[in-house]
Amino acid sequence: MPITLPSSPSGEQYEDFVTASLKTLGYFTETRVVLREGRKEILELDVVATPINGRPSDRELFEVKKSGFSFTNIFKLLGQKIYLNIDKACLVSLNAPEEKYLKIYRNKAEEIDIRIVNLSLDTETITNLAPLQ
Repeated sequence: MPITLPSSPSGEQYEDFVTASLKTLGYFTETRVVLREGRKEILELDVVATPINGRPSDRELFEVKKSGFSFTNIFKLLGQKIYLNIDKACLVSLNAPEEKYLKIYRNKAEEIDIRIVNLSLDTETITNLAPLQ
Protein backbone atom coordinates (compact mmCIF):
# COMPACT_ATOMS: atom_id res chain seq x y z
CA MET A 1 0.00 0.00 0.00
CA PRO A 2 1.51 3.39 -1.01
CA ILE A 3 1.98 6.09 1.59
CA THR A 4 0.06 9.25 0.72
CA LEU A 5 -0.54 12.64 2.25
CA PRO A 6 -3.95 13.18 3.80
CA SER A 7 -6.20 15.32 1.61
CA SER A 8 -7.05 17.46 4.64
CA PRO A 9 -4.07 17.38 6.99
CA SER A 10 -4.13 18.60 10.57
CA GLY A 11 -2.04 21.65 11.44
CA GLU A 12 0.80 19.47 12.75
CA GLN A 13 0.69 17.25 9.66
CA TYR A 14 0.95 20.33 7.46
CA GLU A 15 3.91 21.59 9.54
CA ASP A 16 5.54 18.18 9.01
CA PHE A 17 4.93 18.47 5.25
CA VAL A 18 6.55 21.92 5.14
CA THR A 19 9.49 20.65 7.22
CA ALA A 20 9.97 17.61 4.96
CA SER A 21 9.81 19.90 1.92
CA LEU A 22 12.56 22.12 3.36
CA LYS A 23 14.71 19.06 4.06
CA THR A 24 14.20 17.91 0.47
CA LEU A 25 15.37 21.33 -0.71
CA GLY A 26 18.60 21.01 1.29
CA TYR A 27 17.89 22.66 4.65
CA PHE A 28 18.66 21.62 8.19
CA THR A 29 15.44 22.11 10.14
CA GLU A 30 14.53 22.60 13.78
CA THR A 31 10.84 22.20 14.49
CA ARG A 32 8.48 23.23 17.25
CA VAL A 33 11.25 25.07 19.08
CA VAL A 34 10.05 26.41 22.44
CA LEU A 35 12.01 29.24 24.04
CA ARG A 36 11.63 29.47 27.80
CA GLU A 37 12.78 31.69 30.58
CA GLY A 38 12.70 29.64 33.74
CA ARG A 39 9.49 27.63 33.47
CA LYS A 40 7.67 30.27 31.43
CA GLU A 41 7.30 29.79 27.67
CA ILE A 42 8.32 32.95 25.82
CA LEU A 43 7.48 31.80 22.31
CA GLU A 44 7.21 28.79 20.05
CA LEU A 45 8.73 28.65 16.60
CA ASP A 46 7.21 26.36 13.98
CA VAL A 47 10.33 25.81 11.86
CA VAL A 48 13.81 27.30 11.74
CA ALA A 49 15.61 26.29 8.53
CA THR A 50 19.28 26.76 7.65
CA PRO A 51 20.78 25.86 4.27
CA ILE A 52 22.99 22.77 4.71
CA ASN A 53 25.92 24.59 3.07
CA GLY A 54 25.05 27.94 4.62
CA ARG A 55 26.04 29.87 7.70
CA PRO A 56 23.93 30.21 10.86
CA SER A 57 23.18 33.78 9.74
CA ASP A 58 21.45 32.31 6.64
CA ARG A 59 18.69 30.75 8.75
CA GLU A 60 15.03 31.57 8.15
CA LEU A 61 11.96 31.43 10.37
CA PHE A 62 8.89 29.67 8.99
CA GLU A 63 5.44 30.17 10.50
CA VAL A 64 3.16 27.44 9.14
CA LYS A 65 -0.62 27.88 9.02
CA LYS A 66 -3.07 25.48 7.49
CA SER A 67 -5.90 27.98 7.76
CA GLY A 68 -4.53 30.79 5.62
CA PHE A 69 -2.81 34.14 5.90
CA SER A 70 -3.72 36.71 8.52
CA PHE A 71 -2.21 40.02 9.52
CA THR A 72 -1.98 38.68 13.07
CA ASN A 73 0.39 35.93 11.87
CA ILE A 74 2.38 38.28 9.64
CA PHE A 75 3.03 40.67 12.53
CA LYS A 76 3.66 37.79 14.97
CA LEU A 77 6.38 36.58 12.62
CA LEU A 78 7.82 40.09 12.38
CA GLY A 79 8.04 40.23 16.17
CA GLN A 80 9.81 36.86 16.32
CA LYS A 81 12.20 37.94 13.59
CA ILE A 82 13.10 41.14 15.45
CA TYR A 83 13.31 39.48 18.88
CA LEU A 84 15.60 36.71 17.61
CA ASN A 85 17.59 38.98 15.27
CA ILE A 86 16.93 36.70 12.29
CA ASP A 87 16.93 38.42 8.90
CA LYS A 88 14.60 36.12 6.97
CA ALA A 89 11.06 34.99 7.72
CA CYS A 90 8.30 33.31 5.75
CA LEU A 91 4.61 32.70 6.45
CA VAL A 92 3.45 29.50 4.76
CA SER A 93 -0.21 28.66 4.26
CA LEU A 94 -2.07 25.71 2.81
CA ASN A 95 -5.26 27.64 2.07
CA ALA A 96 -4.96 30.76 -0.06
CA PRO A 97 -7.17 33.77 0.64
CA GLU A 98 -9.55 35.10 -1.96
CA GLU A 99 -7.58 36.53 -4.89
CA LYS A 100 -8.79 40.08 -4.17
CA TYR A 101 -7.21 39.92 -0.67
CA LEU A 102 -4.00 38.13 -1.61
CA LYS A 103 -2.49 41.32 -3.05
CA ILE A 104 -3.15 43.17 0.24
CA TYR A 105 -1.40 40.45 2.24
CA ARG A 106 1.52 40.33 -0.18
CA ASN A 107 2.00 44.10 -0.20
CA LYS A 108 1.96 44.43 3.59
CA ALA A 109 4.25 41.42 4.07
CA GLU A 110 6.69 42.74 1.47
CA GLU A 111 6.68 46.15 3.16
CA ILE A 112 7.97 44.56 6.40
CA ASP A 113 10.26 42.04 4.66
CA ILE A 114 8.24 38.88 5.34
CA ARG A 115 7.76 36.36 2.54
CA ILE A 116 4.38 34.72 2.20
CA VAL A 117 3.95 31.45 0.34
CA ASN A 118 0.83 29.50 -0.44
CA LEU A 119 2.05 25.89 -0.52
CA SER A 120 -0.36 23.22 -1.62
CA LEU A 121 0.13 19.53 -0.98
CA ASP A 122 1.30 19.16 -4.59
CA THR A 123 4.90 18.05 -4.08
CA GLU A 124 5.90 19.52 -7.46
CA THR A 125 5.46 23.06 -6.08
CA ILE A 126 7.81 22.82 -3.06
CA THR A 127 10.43 24.90 -4.86
CA ASN A 128 8.12 27.89 -4.20
CA LEU A 129 8.97 27.45 -0.51
CA ALA A 130 12.71 28.20 -0.63
CA PRO A 131 15.64 28.06 -3.05
CA LEU A 132 17.08 24.63 -3.73
CA GLN A 133 20.45 24.29 -1.96
